[in-house]
Amino acid sequence: MATPNYEAEANTQVDKSWSHTHAKLSKLCHTWTIDNFRFLQEEKVLKSPTFSAEGSGGLTWHLELWPQGCDEESKGYISLRLYLDSCDKSDVLGNMKLSIVNTKQEEIKTELEEKAQKFVRGDFRGWPKFVERDRLLNNLKEISSDKFEVRCEVSVATSTVNLPSQKTPIKAQVPK
Repeated sequence: MATPNYEAEANTQVDKSWSHTHAKLSKLCHTWTIDNFRFLQEEKVLKSPTFSAEGSGGLTWHLELWPQGCDEESKGYISLRLYLDSCDKSDVLGNMKLSIVNTKQEEIKTELEEKAQKFVRGDFRGWPKFVERDRLLNNLKEISSDKFEVRCEVSVATSTVNLPSQKTPIKAQVPK
């Protein structure tokens, strides 16, 4: 068996390096107030005005609320969707939180996508059975109101930043 040469190993240089990747996020909170809902609840779909955040890379959005549900399976529910109207790319990764809040600022219903999902330009993400329609109507009746807010919080990765590799030479010290 060969004997190790500890003196030669004591003079060995070890290079350590590290780098960093960071996703730059655009965060947006939008509140859409719906007033006189009793006159709107028979509509097929309600669309919010378009909204965006400064520095979001050309992202524009709108919300859609379907008072009767968006399809046969969601009848009896209110459907809620977030649409990506425009974007500099064909798609972006992000997550969202949608809430319906009454005039007393009490949450009636909230849904959250914690995991990043793909938003495709011209398409939507949302919930066909966001909240039971009767639940919303009863809540509004209990507080003698015909008004509520839809709150949308969306975070989207707008770019990726790679910080270059850094190196630190370390002289290995072998105990004698």
